[in-house]
Amino acid sequence: GDVYKRQEYMGDFITSIMKRRYEKNEESWKSVEEAFLLSTRNVVALQVYIVPSEKGITWLNQMIECIEETSLREIAIICIEGIISIYEKQKEKLGCDSYRYLQNCIKKEPKIIMQLWDMIGQSPNDRKVVELVMRADSMMPIVLSSCVINKLLDENMTQKIAAVNQFALFWKLAAEYFPLFVPFSTEPLSLFHMIDFLNHDHPLVRHSSKNWLAESTRKLDHILDPIINRLLKKTSDEVYDSKTGRLIYTAPYDTRLVVDAFKRLRSILQASKNLSLIHICRCRRYAVCRSRWSPYH
Repeated sequence: GDVYKRQEYMGDFITSIMKRRYEKNEESWKSVEEAFLLSTRNVVALQVYIVPSEKGITWLNQMIECIEETSLREIAIICIEGIISIYEKQKEKLGCDSYRYLQNCIKKEPKIIMQLWDMIGQSPNDRKVVELVMRADSMMPIVLSSCVINKLLDENMTQKIAAVNQFALFWKLAAEYFPLFVPFSTEPLSLFHMIDFLNHDHPLVRHSSKNWLAESTRKLDHILDPIINRLLKKTSDEVYDSKTGRLIYTAPYDTRLVVDAFKRLRSILQASKNLSLIHICRCRRYAVCRSRWSPYH
């Protein structure tokens, strides 16, 4: 009973946050933010003890509503972090019905991730936003990639250019704050769209994507590897691993993957004429070479 009361308290707390517009210079603001963060973490952790039901996720619906309506980005970020942590809890506790139930509910609300993506470059705490996008990329790569692609494929040219610049900003911030993180490595379709924009008909889209590529040369392997990995992609239904260690294709190989891959590689080389294939191969394969080259080379 105490667990359910805590859930109700969390819902009431969220509602009160939405109704009142706190000023950040208020003395109480910091304590409100800290209390909200602790309450969110607690209610997510308590779900392991709760039987999943529609009635029991009122707090989740209120969190989603808060993300959409609150004018306080810090509160929205806390709510999004709580929702992403549900996915992480589900991964830790594979047999927990409650987290699985909540995860299925969240899948129906992709606008949560869209809201997070829109915060890039708009929040005073960009590092936290990028960290949450990174966690979303790990936990729900298809949802994140779909949201980014929807932005990039906007028919309004002004919105499309803004989406390309936002992608470039995220790529830059991710490399700055989390150098080892490879964005969209699991679901690289949004990255492929950026590469395809190098030959876009609209000059501003083409220019923006070329700027992104030029600023990404220090992490060029993060762009090239997904293209190569797509060529090597295989499933257990398509490939048989023989006892002698040979891989035998049991289904026709999709040659369109080869055509698309080489088109994108050609686009990258044409857009970056100062790069050489020797330089790319060396820097991708050898740690010693990486340590010797200038980071701006």
